[in-house]
Amino acid sequence: MSVTSAPAEPQQRGLGPGRSVPVPAPPCLSDSQSSDMGSATTDELSRWAATTTGVVFCGGKSSRMGVDKALLTDEQGHTMLERARRALAPLSREVWLACGPSARYADLGLPLVLDQRPDGGPLAGLETVLDRATTAWVAVLACDMPRVSSDSLRRLLHKAEAESLDACWMETTSGTEPLCAVYARTCLVPVRAALDAGRRRMIAFHAYPVGGRALRLAGLDVSEPHLAQNLNTPADWDEFRKGTR
Repeated sequence: MSVTSAPAEPQQRGLGPGRSVPVPAPPCLSDSQSSDMGSATTDELSRWAATTTGVVFCGGKSSRMGVDKALLTDEQGHTMLERARRALAPLSREVWLACGPSARYADLGLPLVLDQRPDGGPLAGLETVLDRATTAWVAVLACDMPRVSSDSLRRLLHKAEAESLDACWMETTSGTEPLCAVYARTCLVPVRAALDAGRRRMIAFHAYPVGGRALRLAGLDVSEPHLAQNLNTPADWDEFRKGTR
């Protein structure tokens, strides 16, 4: 369905050539983590693992951090990228890296997904991911949100599935977190329409319809505002490390 007119863009706290590069997963990236999966049943976990693609968003420039924050290492020796992968893995058929318009982190052995639009920001990454995915759901997590757990993502999937949503994201006192969210593939047409209209903010596509209807969208309010902590500066990193010692 083509969208010829650009509807009003919703308000949001600001956030900052389409192909995937598959490579074999190395043995060092183990899924033997002990993650709290809350009240998830075995059936739920099996279903989501079969119908969800996990994606770590790691295409940022890390300009405020001064070094590549995806490769910063915590007290347990895990990089921020690996922490995000480990949070997504129990709920995903496989985990991809949305690394921007050029290949990065190929040495980690995970499939890389490259933006179709070189200057489209994270929304362009979402476009490519939705275009490539064959699963019903795509669960995304930014590499600079190290406090998000598998159970946080499980709650997003549960709400999205129970309420037949097209997208569900984490909502905290800090605002909307569209890079800690789950998206149905129905979001692809609206995402593409927003980008075609020159809109790059992660929620710009919310105003566009799909199949003649409005998107079904909701946030999941969480009581732990620390989950949304983004590591953008050396001070953020120092604060995080102090809290994990």
